Amino acid sequence: MSRWADLPKELLEMISKRLDSGVDALRFRAVCTSWRCSASLPSFDQEIPPLLLMLPQSNSADSVILRTTVWRMELVRKDPNSSSLSKSWLVKVGESKYGKLHLLNPLTNQKADAATSLDFLDFKFVRLSKAVFLKWSRRFPVFRINKDDKNFQYDDIMVRKDQFYVIDRWGTVSWIHPSLKVIQYCPSLYGCGGQKNLVESCGDLYVVGRYLDGERRTWEYYEDYNDNYFHSSGSRMQIGPKAVYFRVYKLDEERGTWVDVKSLDDRVFVLGMDCSFSISCREFSGGIGNCIYFVDGDDFAVWGSTAGHVFQLEDRSIEKLAVIPEFSEIFWPPNAGSSMSTNLDVYV
Repeated sequence: MSRWADLPKELLEMISKRLDSGVDALRFRAVCTSWRCSASLPSFDQEIPPLLLMLPQSNSADSVILRTTVWRMELVRKDPNSSSLSKSWLVKVGESKYGKLHLLNPLTNQKADAATSLDFLDFKFVRLSKAVFLKWSRRFPVFRINKDDKNFQYDDIMVRKDQFYVIDRWGTVSWIHPSLKVIQYCPSLYGCGGQKNLVESCGDLYVVGRYLDGERRTWEYYEDYNDNYFHSSGSRMQIGPKAVYFRVYKLDEERGTWVDVKSLDDRVFVLGMDCSFSISCREFSGGIGNCIYFVDGDDFAVWGSTAGHVFQLEDRSIEKLAVIPEFSEIFWPPNAGSSMSTNLDVYV
């Protein structure tokens, strides 16, 4: 350890400048005193692709930038000669601009509720997805792109290849020019469900259409969710419409057409509260592929580590994670009652 601690200050500063997340900085700073002094917490303001938005002043007391990052967390084997497979889980970490980290449920964003410490040096982290948004006292988590369009409704937004993409309620995917001009990117997907999500998987663009048993939600429905973000131990939101079916479409960019996808093979789509992403089940402990994880209308009434549903493409069935706990083994922390449940609330 003494050799690591004696690395030149200039080299440590060069390394620390390449750390682009609070988790990376936390692990770096935990090595020893000299490393901690060489690394400050990174600012993630520069990670947001440029859009000409009139944001509240950064020093405003009633506004804050929040970020969530989804990681593959792999347990580091203590015995390098061990032949056993490493265990990996999905974990989500929330980061505020002030350097505070929160361990969140990957689906619901609820803070983990047990009280055991987590040593980041025992794990290897691979970043899978991240979301950045602004929260302020007006409680709306999004901006209206065209204030004169009173009928607009965008279901999802994502950054792909350093470019913003959105999908509206009619299934039209568009990209957003830095001047905020919205340009249609591909043919519309009419009749593909009441709610839609954008997912990038293996470099390809997918749309997941969710068919609901009632009226679709509007953004105003999420005011209470945004107001309780990172804080709520329960939800004041009423039960919304429930998903009864899903369809998945893949964009054939050469032909400019959508392909109806019948199987995801070993892939898993996770439709979280603030971002959607794809993973390979082979990279996670107990992973089961060809399915979609999502938060449904009644999950807000039973907010907790077992909240969430899974749609299996093979038989087109929908089940609660609480009913089929083997499907929740990829998430960390595990279900309530497990010896590995933990809460993370750290200043670094």
